[in-house]
Amino acid sequence: QYRYRATATNTGAATVDVDGLGIITLKTVTGVDLPPGYQRTDVDTVITFDGTYYIADRDVEIGSNVDGIFTRYADGRMNVSYSELSVVYGSAGPAVGGLFLSPLKTFIYPAQFLDVHEGGIVGYVKATAVWPGCNLQATSWDTWVFRAESFTSASVGEVLLNASGTWY
Repeated sequence: QYRYRATATNTGAATVDVDGLGIITLKTVTGVDLPPGYQRTDVDTVITFDGTYYIADRDVEIGSNVDGIFTRYADGRMNVSYSELSVVYGSAGPAVGGLFLSPLKTFIYPAQFLDVHEGGIVGYVKATAVWPGCNLQATSWDTWVFRAESFTSASVGEVLLNASGTWY
């Protein structure tokens, strides 16, 4: 087993040549070649030889930017979240069934998924009888509000968005 701090983040598959074994491929804890960004420069990487490959383990990565917070795990799972204290949605369009929908507001994920599995929206609603909703897209949440009567604008207090999936 070896521990080291990389001087550069990997841009794809990687190999190691230590201890006289020759060039050996690095794999993730799930057994796939390293995806870009798996090996980081801000923490130590621990590699363990399993007889065929070196298995690289990584610490949980927590990051944030203007689009929210993300958490990446060594096994490929990733969670993202975003919150905003006040969101105002525009005028309702024509009725869909018995409900009126606002135009969409899109919020970009703070880190990109390989595959999004699940997620949702929670909102503290300032207006009476207004419900928030969302769809998970490849790179973002599409959000809206709906209510039983037409409206010129709808305000939602704190909006909390979350999604989970895989980053590699």
